[in-house]
Amino acid sequence: MPLQIPPLEPAYSDVAQHWKDVPIRLGGTTAGADTATAKFFINCLADPPEEVAAYLVPRIRRVPLDSRTLAGAIGQGSYIKYLTKSKAYGQILARLLTGARKDRFVPEE
Repeated sequence: MPLQIPPLEPAYSDVAQHWKDVPIRLGGTTAGADTATAKFFINCLADPPEEVAAYLVPRIRRVPLDSRTLAGAIGQGSYIKYLTKSKAYGQILARLLTGARKDRFVPEE
């Protein structure tokens, strides 16, 4: 059953969303996954949209509340990271040492 996420009601009119690092979503095609290296990294680093959303959505919704100042204004903002360097290196290392995540999204040869 897909993750049901209720719509976000904006608490402030001046809140901006910045999407520098957008998660990768693989559809029915595997465009760009025609080499062994590409397949390896897609399987190592990609996650299902439900997993990414379950992590990001609660944190995104909490940003306006956590960034309030004592005067009630919005503070400097915050930065939410999903796939950090240490997580990426850990997933790649786990794949190399144990075979974890092999053939997860695209079949590897």
